[in-house]
Amino acid sequence: MTSTVGNLKDTKFAFYRFVADELQAKLAVRPDDVMFNMVFVEKEDWSFGGGQPW
Repeated sequence: MTSTVGNLKDTKFAFYRFVADELQAKLAVRPDDVMFNMVFVEKEDWSFGGGQPW
């Protein structure tokens, strides 16, 4: 996953828990089999097309 900087630690932890719980409930994926690797970049590092910044 890639995200912009500024996310609070508690927000990230809640997101991890939510995704793992949803994968288990909807797809029977074991939470122990879910791994996250967060990469944080500045907003100016993003462009979604047309050579335009975020």
